[in-house]
Amino acid sequence: MLYSPQPKPYHFTGARHLNLSQELQSQLWRFRLTATARDVLDHLTVTHDEDGTVTVTQTALAAYFGCSQTKVQRALRQLARHHFVWKVRNGRYQLNPLYAYRFSSRKHAALLARLGETTLTTHRIVIPLPGSKDAR
Repeated sequence: MLYSPQPKPYHFTGARHLNLSQELQSQLWRFRLTATARDVLDHLTVTHDEDGTVTVTQTALAAYFGCSQTKVQRALRQLARHHFVWKVRNGRYQLNPLYAYRFSSRKHAALLARLGETTLTTHRIVIPLPGSKDAR
């Protein structure tokens, strides 16, 4: 029988009853992602494998979106700065499990176990406060 961990409790922010991934989705606008960065993030979110990784080159992404490779490179750099995605090696990117899967789902828990706690503390997504320099 497959072990199914107990669902994590909801994260309360003020009077709102939301789990952490919903909170991140509702506050995504605070990151001030460029249109290309948002497009790349959406694309990576729907094309990742069960390990949260995507094998794709910047050239392929540029061709897919019909833009320059430099624009894709800047978008990936912006996503990496906010820890939504990070480069594993050339042509392979890791999508943050907090963004890739619903918080405390089986896939989320399994990926967290495979990646390890150190990786996730290094790549923590922090929602920028209004007016902060991190919002850029």
